[in-house]
Amino acid sequence: MKAADEMLQRLPEMIVFESEYNPEEVVFDGEAEREINITKENGVYYVDGEWLYNLMGSINFDDRDSLMYFQRVLRTSGVIAKLEEAGCTDGDTVSMYDFEFDFIK
Repeated sequence: MKAADEMLQRLPEMIVFESEYNPEEVVFDGEAEREINITKENGVYYVDGEWLYNLMGSINFDDRDSLMYFQRVLRTSGVIAKLEEAGCTDGDTVSMYDFEFDFIK
């Protein structure tokens, strides 16, 4: 155990890479392309839209960078704002095409 501890102490400091937030990274041509529908049933907010369906098919939710991209798209496209307008608050469940998560602003 002591030998393993000594080896771990000699490792260089870990570098953490943070992705840079660029709100202009995601560009939509028109309002019709990013139309979404939000409905609430049994305390769950269901979000759907054609462009969102296509987006969900391209996201790897097991990959950190892909998940961060998904979160950026939700913010920049106005999905988060529309959820808040619909009454969604921290801790509420949001469902998008069988992917569910707890809403956290």
